[in-house]
Amino acid sequence: MSDENIGLIRQNILISSSNKSNITNLNNDINLSFPSTLFFKPPTSIQLVSFDIKLETSTFGNTNNYFIITVTDDLDQTKDYNIVPHFNPYIPDDASLANIIETALNFETYTDYPGLFFTCTHTSIENIITNYKVEQDDSTSIYTITSSRPVQIQFDVKDSIGPIIGFGNGVYNNVISIEGTSVQSIEKYNTINLFNESKATLTFPNFNDINCKMELFDSNNTRIINLDNASDCTISIGTGGNSAFYTDLWLFLLDLENELNRYSGSYTPAANFVITYNYETNIVTINNTTGARWGFSFDFAVIDGGARINSGSMHKILGFQQDTYIGQTSYSSIQKTRAFGNTFADDYLLLCSDLISNNSDRNVIGISNGNSVKSNNILFAIPLSKSINFAPPQVNNYTLNIESSNFSIGYREGKFDENNPAEINFYLRLLSGRHVQQTANWSCMISFTY
Repeated sequence: MSDENIGLIRQNILISSSNKSNITNLNNDINLSFPSTLFFKPPTSIQLVSFDIKLETSTFGNTNNYFIITVTDDLDQTKDYNIVPHFNPYIPDDASLANIIETALNFETYTDYPGLFFTCTHTSIENIITNYKVEQDDSTSIYTITSSRPVQIQFDVKDSIGPIIGFGNGVYNNVISIEGTSVQSIEKYNTINLFNESKATLTFPNFNDINCKMELFDSNNTRIINLDNASDCTISIGTGGNSAFYTDLWLFLLDLENELNRYSGSYTPAANFVITYNYETNIVTINNTTGARWGFSFDFAVIDGGARINSGSMHKILGFQQDTYIGQTSYSSIQKTRAFGNTFADDYLLLCSDLISNNSDRNVIGISNGNSVKSNNILFAIPLSKSINFAPPQVNNYTLNIESSNFSIGYREGKFDENNPAEINFYLRLLSGRHVQQTANWSCMISFTY
């Protein structure tokens, strides 16, 4: 125990999703009633002692499908309109999501404001170019909402769609257009996009190819020429000019395995490439079972002194760096494959609560666009990859002062009694804005000090 905690009185509270009401709690919410006699002094801080969860996530659900439009008339009278986008089971990309949001906005009948209409668009961030490498970064998007007259757009609601489209939990007053910060592309959660434009145009260099190319080396570390086009990379998969969307990594790996084995005769003995994928560790292994050494590269600029610069490296999907690998018979990913849920940096599981309502202190603030925040009710943020049997490594980072909260003030001023207990709501969200499915089982121990 650290020195600053010596002499403090603690009250540990266990929270478990097994105690939630299936009638009133549909989003992994847990409501607790704290007796007025629980604390003989008002609690001054809350600390996370431990946390555990068994969860599944989805991109969309009933915890990220809501925001509010407020319109003010000429007499300064305001009216709120609840906007609920109707998600379908499969939203393939950002363009589809933007269309769903726009449809929901314009489906509403703005009775006192005829002619009010909205648009929702998105822009993908592409073509990240350096002086010697070209790679598409099509994994982020920016959403823009415009209206035909000034309105207030509120994302500061519990089940807000704001975080997943780059608006956090912000409130935008008297606006006709708002642009969010860049966010993870929706399609990356659902598919692997492959695009091999150069295979159709036969134009090199090409800056538009995505996830389709790899250079291959023989046992003497000599580059193997593409069987179809000497100007192309050795491995060049996909139908030229058409996008392919893989819904499972193995389907992508199977196409790669078949293409690798087209070059088996370039080795002695002839190579037999076998690709395996570990769904638990998200690691890809490419093995030549006949024992001939081989190599590959994703750093296309170094192959011929930078004269032929191409995009389209598949290194991220396979879990490698954009480097050259030679002299072995078998290679395994050096990091998790950057596909589907692993496309982006580790997400954070957010333990939220209205316990800190009116609290001046904020332990976690997820900054989004401008001064808006991801969520203003976050108690603690836990790395998603470490959320099973989590114990805080640094106590200070998981301790929050709550002296100015309504909860603490209520005990201080004797506002709670047996007929009016302190009702506190706890719930879970993800920093990315994705949905924590209702089937999640979670529990934690929190400690109040006073």
